[in-house]
Amino acid sequence: MGLVDWGGNWGWAKLDDGHVANLHRQMKNCEGETLAELKHRKRAKPIPITQICREAQGRLPTIGLGDRSELWELRFGYGKWRAWGIVEGSTFNLVWWDPEHTVCKGAEMPKNARRIR
Repeated sequence: MGLVDWGGNWGWAKLDDGHVANLHRQMKNCEGETLAELKHRKRAKPIPITQICREAQGRLPTIGLGDRSELWELRFGYGKWRAWGIVEGSTFNLVWWDPEHTVCKGAEMPKNARRIR
């Protein structure tokens, strides 16, 4: 599908060369896990577009994802590192690299709000 965003503030071109090997190791740790397993271990979760920062919301139409209601956050065990993407069927499609956890600051949803799953 080719959704990887190389530009913008969270473009994969900004991945520091010194972190590539560590990120590869982290991603291999996720390999073979189902989405249900990643969710259970709190490594992946859907985030409504309304909860990501305005700059990230504004980037979505530019990369052809302006019609999305949610993105998925994939957490790595190394600091604040996050990858963002979309889930289609059983596939996690990478979109952004977020090493400083700035796409979404972790605002809690109201308890009565429903997430799309």
